Amino acid sequence: MEQGTKLAAQIRRGQVREPDEDLHAEMYELADARFKAAGLNWYEISNWSRTPEARSRHNLAYWTGEDWWAAGPGAHSHIGESAGGTSSTRVLMLSVLLGASHPPTREKCFSLRRNAPSECS
Repeated sequence: MEQGTKLAAQIRRGQVREPDEDLHAEMYELADARFKAAGLNWYEISNWSRTPEARSRHNLAYWTGEDWWAAGPGAHSHIGESAGGTSSTRVLMLSVLLGASHPPTREKCFSLRRNAPSECS
């Protein structure tokens, strides 16, 4: 069990039982067999698709190092060599409308009034 997770804390407090690893493995193998029988092929730890074209392009962008912009609380972008968390959806959307070449981050974002770097809250 990964320490520091909510589930690990619940197990430690006795609120839930620790998942049985053998049962978990059996369930995964059963799911894989049923997906294969339905014509789906495994391509990630927990993803299956009928064709390579039907694979999640969103997830594949992570694994292949492609760029993506983030939107929403806690979301993270990856543009070129840099990555960072978004400041807020509103700041992101306004920055895009104002022609920003990269998404605002918590570390550095665009001042919407002065179009100069500033701190975002």
